[in-house]
Amino acid sequence: MAKMMDIKDKTYAGEQRVYECIESNLPDEVICYYNREINGRQFDFCLLIEHMGMLVIEVKGWSFSNIIRVISPDIIETNLYQDPVGSPKKQARSYKFELVNICNNKYCINPLVMDMVCYPFLSEYEYKKCGLNIVSEPEFTLFAEDIENPMKFAKKIASVYQKSNQTIYDKMVGDVYITCRKHFEVIKEPNNDMTIPYSELRVYPDGISISDIGSIVTAYFSGIKQSIFVSREEEVKQIVQNISNKFDDEGLYLKGRNFIINSNKKMK
Repeated sequence: MAKMMDIKDKTYAGEQRVYECIESNLPDEVICYYNREINGRQFDFCLLIEHMGMLVIEVKGWSFSNIIRVISPDIIETNLYQDPVGSPKKQARSYKFELVNICNNKYCINPLVMDMVCYPFLSEYEYKKCGLNIVSEPEFTLFAEDIENPMKFAKKIASVYQKSNQTIYDKMVGDVYITCRKHFEVIKEPNNDMTIPYSELRVYPDGISISDIGSIVTAYFSGIKQSIFVSREEEVKQIVQNISNKFDDEGLYLKGRNFIINSNKKMK
């Protein structure tokens, strides 16, 4: 299952259907960003695919009965809106170039960014019959049959990558991949400045617990000197006994200030 970074919005049936298709049919390595803003505009889907690139998908939940006439790629008359609508493919491309510019100018990287349009309620036959084939090429368009068939869906995306990939693009691996993720996500950097203390002071005026003793033993065997204050002699004996047991469990025994391997235990 693809990693979905945003909650599904049930407002639009077409987007919902594509969301479920991506989530169910693409592998874990694919990260999907949904309804994210880029330079004040909102794309539908952007897939981040390691070793490949980014893919922007613009979804139009039109059915065949919604299309009145396709006059040109920029003038599509439907019964859904009073005014004609423009090309969804050009809309996807505009988001693509926004991402390209951000990657180039802000992060100084040049990953492959692809774009597609998706009609989850239109078959390829209907898309051709109503004239939408002049808006986008079928190779760069997802149809109802692609959404319904996981094999076709993945194959169509792979085909777009093969047609779009060139040597000029930075490979979507390593720092390029991490940089693209950081643009969309809050990724915590590992803290490499942590240092192991030489010694620790522990004070237990109200008694010591088993968990406390466990922490002491773990720290001691990590090489951290332990200075411990407790309120009862029995607690000192408990700590000493647990340390002694740990030595025995590890096949070690104390000799003065040093320890050596206990030859009476078999080594694994």
